[in-house]
Amino acid sequence: MNIKFKNIETERLLLRKFTQQDLDDFIEFQSDPTMYNFQPSAARGSREEYLQDLTRYISFYSASPTKALFFCG
Repeated sequence: MNIKFKNIETERLLLRKFTQQDLDDFIEFQSDPTMYNFQPSAARGSREEYLQDLTRYISFYSASPTKALFFCG
């Protein structure tokens, strides 16, 4: 099944697939201490651990193309 993911963009919002180039922003978002109020398991110790998470999220697109993965913050 080949489902094309379309970006959704408004004046203030862009929903799109994660890419490896998002790593620094992903780390910044996941490193925010207020994030742990809602997702205690988000805390990571190293850049490599964050990269593993991001890579896993990216793999979801091909494993489950009909499901979306979103982060709100």
